[in-house]
Amino acid sequence: MNRDEGAREEVARLAARYLRERRASSADAAIDLAIREVGVTARDARPSLARLRAHAQALEESERGAASREQRIDATVDEMLEVLALLEEALVVLDRDAPD
Repeated sequence: MNRDEGAREEVARLAARYLRERRASSADAAIDLAIREVGVTARDARPSLARLRAHAQALEESERGAASREQRIDATVDEMLEVLALLEEALVVLDRDAPD
């Protein structure tokens, strides 16, 4: 991991904590606050929202324990199954409408 990636990870970790502690009112505000605290330029250290979300989930899981992680995994699997069911339904409709 290079210096910029390390800074992005630190900013994401701090921003997730600031959101959790309600020290910031939005993801952007939390990231800006974390960037100032880490002391890097915004251009080099601004994490993606996906990276921020991953840190927020990790923070929640560490606070709530293994049960929280299992619940999140179960919810993700349920969402994936719903998407697959929708895709299957769409394929059936497309297949039915396809010319012979």
